[in-house]
Amino acid sequence: MLIAEPAELIREGICNALSADESYLISSRVDHLQEALASWVGAPPEVVIIGLTRSGAASQLDPTAALRMIVELWPSALVIALAHRDSADNLVRAVEQGARGALLLDTSAAALRQAVRDVLAGGCVLDPRLTDRMFASVSSTAETAVHSAAVPPSGTLRRPLSARELEVLRELSAGLRNKEIAGRLGISAGTVKTHVASIFEKLQVNDRTAAAVAAIHLHLLDAA
Repeated sequence: MLIAEPAELIREGICNALSADESYLISSRVDHLQEALASWVGAPPEVVIIGLTRSGAASQLDPTAALRMIVELWPSALVIALAHRDSADNLVRAVEQGARGALLLDTSAAALRQAVRDVLAGGCVLDPRLTDRMFASVSSTAETAVHSAAVPPSGTLRRPLSARELEVLRELSAGLRNKEIAGRLGISAGTVKTHVASIFEKLQVNDRTAAAVAAIHLHLLDAA
């Protein structure tokens, strides 16, 4: 695992949070991603955690360039991006470039460890507090074609979502669980579960976070 973050205090905090789980091996911790990529020797890291703070964890690289470099050099690496709340737009750009996780820096240590477990298991992780920011960003750049690993390969739906499925998808994307969605929509939790399974099948995803990210990229909730 590679940790790239320019601020030493934050970098060490990330490392300490992950070191609490002995199954995680931190092979390198760096302040400049560009230098680490240039000098790396041996097998690529399985997970890269990159801090996208104002100063940038990639020297003079912006988040888009940093993620592109990682993907090009280490296509199998799973990237989790972290940023301050006032730099959250960088996380939107990271997801667009293929990051499998996007979290705010005030995320708890336990949540960070769980995020690593989730991406290693093949899932995606999106901080629920970023949902509105991502919707707004995608809406303002609707002319830009972007893709991430969470988006169906074809960029289209297998079948259109029903009006009820769109309602469920909106609540799901806001971070609500099945029971909460059921209460909001006045339906049973079992019915919500059925709708969620149908949404996953139509979006060609395997988890709730991937469904939310796919919905953003496909503009499914712009007018829902």
